[in-house]
Amino acid sequence: MSHLQGIISELYEKAKIGKWAHVMSVWEKAPRLAQHCSHFQKASSGWTFLHQAAFFDQEAACRTMIRFGANPSKLSTTRQRASDVEVVIVSRIHRCG
Repeated sequence: MSHLQGIISELYEKAKIGKWAHVMSVWEKAPRLAQHCSHFQKASSGWTFLHQAAFFDQEAACRTMIRFGANPSKLSTTRQRASDVEVVIVSRIHRCG
């Protein structure tokens, strides 16, 4: 694994546990890294940073990634787009609320 891939993987793990303030802070300081992250897709799940941002309702992060070229139509291994993930979460919130 290259140094860059290691950094992207570390940031993905932060995103995966909802540490979006940290991720966005790093991206603000390193826009090229944000661009690379916008194209990352986890091999095992097929989830992208965009899927994670949608899951955590991080609109600013979604906008940043789309600006840097993230593909909103990219499918996970379960054939979900980031927008599908967001819809499922919103639906669950409405059922529980």
